[in-house]
Amino acid sequence: MFRAAGWISPVVLVDGTVTGVWAHERSGGRVEVTVSPWRPLTAVHKRQLGGDADRLGSFLGVPATVSYEASPAA
Repeated sequence: MFRAAGWISPVVLVDGTVTGVWAHERSGGRVEVTVSPWRPLTAVHKRQLGGDADRLGSFLGVPATVSYEASPAA
């Protein structure tokens, strides 16, 4: 997804629909994944995103954690 000033952001897909963006930052031997959803996510979706973050951490060779920015009201 292209954003202002030419930034490219990775997206969150839920059932084939873009529902937010995410970013990651390595710090202190961990990777922190921050998800910015555009709508509320269910517990199932958050569990799936946690699994995705774990796979990213495994690829990078560090443990991963996930945090969520507040989504707009439904």
